[in-house]
Amino acid sequence: MEAIAYLKAAAWTAGTVAGLFAATHQVSKASYNKSLATFLKESSISHWLNNWPSEFAKFFDSVFDHKHFTLKCFLRSCIASTVALILTIVGFFLIADIGWAQYWQSWSGVPTDRIVLAFTIILLGNFIPDYLSLLETRFILSRITSSPTLFRTFFLLVLDLFLTALVFIVFITIFNQIYFGTIYESVFDSILERFLHYVTFYSAWLADPHVNLQQTDTFENAIQFVTTFLTSIWLWCFAFITFLLTITNKLVGRIWRWLCVHFFDLEEKPILALGWASSATILVIFLVLSPFLVDWIPK
Repeated sequence: MEAIAYLKAAAWTAGTVAGLFAATHQVSKASYNKSLATFLKESSISHWLNNWPSEFAKFFDSVFDHKHFTLKCFLRSCIASTVALILTIVGFFLIADIGWAQYWQSWSGVPTDRIVLAFTIILLGNFIPDYLSLLETRFILSRITSSPTLFRTFFLLVLDLFLTALVFIVFITIFNQIYFGTIYESVFDSILERFLHYVTFYSAWLADPHVNLQQTDTFENAIQFVTTFLTSIWLWCFAFITFLLTITNKLVGRIWRWLCVHFFDLEEKPILALGWASSATILVIFLVLSPFLVDWIPK
């Protein structure tokens, strides 16, 4: 991967995560901050293992509401989907170094009303699978909370990723059959083909960011596929970052307490503290992986 693209990816990912946590801080309930701050001050690994699922459940419900089969929850899910979709598209063009002009060229000759209709369908086509993914992730979270053993937790987290992918691919397959009249010889084969298609698309993009965007359906469906994982990524991120913070508190408690007081403002803004910690961790991961992924000296 080219060095400039890699640096853009690091900056965009860290900035996006910090921004999302900042937005979450604005919409979450104030009563939750005290609970999260108390949880983050603990240095016991067993306490983290037993309590992070229930803590994330509170975090989740403070954003989307504790009643999930409601219009309020659905609308908040739609807002989150729209933001995720926009950020993913912007990130793709930024990292892949492909201009908007090149993308719009692929739509040349298409009437404006058809373009508006296409992007409306893309947006609306994101709302339902993303909301279903939200419900699925919340259900998995409730199963983890009931018995948070290490192996069971890890298994359910992996299962969540699989079910999230399945939700989107099944939905988009059925949607294409109903709306576009697409006929598949085998729905199962189509679902499997789409999964491999999206994975291959992003593997090719990582290997060569200057990917051909002439097949716009591939690009747009693949972007939608990624944004469906918003709640799942949030779940994994919360678990990983809170674990790292617990380890940090255990090993270097004095430094951690200094950071909590002078830098993170853990008491008043624990969600922002998680955002800063997540961004810093992402930058460190990018730095560690850079010797293996980046061609620093152009050939």
